[in-house]
Amino acid sequence: MADYSLDNEPPDIKCPDDIRLPADSRDYLTQVPNLRPPRVRDVSKVISIVRTPAQLVQKFPLGGHRIAYRVRDDWGNEAQCHFNITVSNAHRDHTRLHAIT
Repeated sequence: MADYSLDNEPPDIKCPDDIRLPADSRDYLTQVPNLRPPRVRDVSKVISIVRTPAQLVQKFPLGGHRIAYRVRDDWGNEAQCHFNITVSNAHRDHTRLHAIT
């Protein structure tokens, strides 16, 4: 049986691996399939999980996007993790890219 009288260890959090995807050639966006939340374990109860950005977009534009999570247990111990989503232009339509910038 676990002893919950004193928990001074932060929760164990594991974010998904970084994701690299090509952009859709029509709109230079991509949807990330099966975006999973982090795995979180703690000896006491985890009471909050905060994601930054708070709202994930449906489609990610070209470039790098950092997704961060912070968890806190009921003793106030915190842990963080992050992963990156990188959307690249696989087709290299320089005319369209030039118009965007």
